[in-house]
Amino acid sequence: MRNLLAFDLGASNGRAILGQFDGEKITMRELHRFENNYIEMNGVFYWDLPYLYNQLKQGFLAFKNANVGELDCFGIDTWGVDYGLLDKNDQLLSNPRSYRYAVDAGMEAVWKTVDFPTLFARTGIATMNFNTVYQLYRRKLQDDPALANAQTLLFMPDLLGFFLTGEKKSEYTETTTSMLYNPTTKDWDWQTIEALGLPKKIFLPIDRAGSLRGRLRPELAEELGINQARFAAVGTHDTASAVAAIPGTGSFAFCSSGTWSLFGVETDKPILTDAVRDANFSNEGTIQGGFRAAQQYHGPVAHPGVPERLAEGRAEAQLERHRRGSEAGRALPHDHRHGRQHLLRWRPDAGEDPQLRPPDRPAGPRDRRADRPLHL
Repeated sequence: MRNLLAFDLGASNGRAILGQFDGEKITMRELHRFENNYIEMNGVFYWDLPYLYNQLKQGFLAFKNANVGELDCFGIDTWGVDYGLLDKNDQLLSNPRSYRYAVDAGMEAVWKTVDFPTLFARTGIATMNFNTVYQLYRRKLQDDPALANAQTLLFMPDLLGFFLTGEKKSEYTETTTSMLYNPTTKDWDWQTIEALGLPKKIFLPIDRAGSLRGRLRPELAEELGINQARFAAVGTHDTASAVAAIPGTGSFAFCSSGTWSLFGVETDKPILTDAVRDANFSNEGTIQGGFRAAQQYHGPVAHPGVPERLAEGRAEAQLERHRRGSEAGRALPHDHRHGRQHLLRWRPDAGEDPQLRPPDRPAGPRDRRADRPLHL
């Protein structure tokens, strides 16, 4: 029996889930759950990283108390875009800022140097004022001492993984959310980084979902009373992992609803057309190394025009809505207390735009079931 521990952190809560694989099937059960709230201090919104780190330790202790044997591997996913900065001694320079601190002025300041059509052509990412590129440039304009003294940038799941293992890398699916990754060169968008005067040294090598990154630190394993389990860089962006959990093959569209709702399709290559850009779709990374052409809304919503938008690739009014942070659609039934994600599927009709149709996935262990919501 293989014991796998998944830490799934959203922008409002987190949980530790034990997965047990017997060679044929995997069973899962929740071991630990906790709230996650940003904190305002002197007008800035922060994530409480020491608290989150301690909650991960509580998850390991819950695994120990489950008395199921040794832990084979663990992984962490979180929301996108947010990050922490480390100094030359690998010490945290401050608690990570929350994306909820973002303002339109930070976005518009970037556009004076690199306009949005250029950013999209380079990164394939929709414009939202909290994208990492906008956050970082705002700090540069503020002469932020943390950014000036930073040696390393780590996104939230990589940051937590570093404190648990000592290993530092940037995982692909999370990196693509930053609007600083170039899907054509398959590397950081060095052109934009240089144009904005951001410190190049803070951006680490990028690895892929499924890569193994060391083990639990020996002193931490001793403190927790568990073995030095391997750490895997899973699809560290929570949406990447959620969409990967849809079983099956073939062409399909998805809706992933949590703190944010995303509608889209999976593709092998990014879709960088003007129509997709103007509809404010993003091309974020999948665990297979491909992309999710998806549109994002704040809060769980059901948008009645999703099939048409996927088919036509046009939603001119959405760009301005997203810039102003307005919400769209009507609420879906959603359990915020438990943070449940609902993955829904829509099969495109014969009139779809072929550029928005994903390639059929090969048949395999993820054989698609009958159409139905999947509850995670």
